[in-house]
Amino acid sequence: MILNKKNFSDTQIHLSEICKALASPVRIAILEQIAVKDDCIQKELVEVMGLAPTTVLSHLQALKKAGLLKGSVSSGSKLCYCIDWQTLNDFKINLGNLHEKITLHHTKVFENKGKCM
Repeated sequence: MILNKKNFSDTQIHLSEICKALASPVRIAILEQIAVKDDCIQKELVEVMGLAPTTVLSHLQALKKAGLLKGSVSSGSKLCYCIDWQTLNDFKINLGNLHEKITLHHTKVFENKGKCM
């Protein structure tokens, strides 16, 4: 299914891209591991996660593409990643705003004795 992005706000698009990136428990666990260290080298993640290096790299790339990680190549071929805290904070705010909109609508429907069947 191809969506016409002109029909959606930048916030809606970005929120959906981050949700898609977080739709894997592996990626959530990777974020948690990186947060503990405040940076991480791919090899260390491979050891901690018990996954193949290519699998970990694929998940890191998806998180980076969504803007949740910043990454760089350090000495040799080691990849270092850290969380983009601004993106994560913006996601928290946007998700909270979405929750508020949905909850507000639900409250109005409930008060008017509306039902979802």
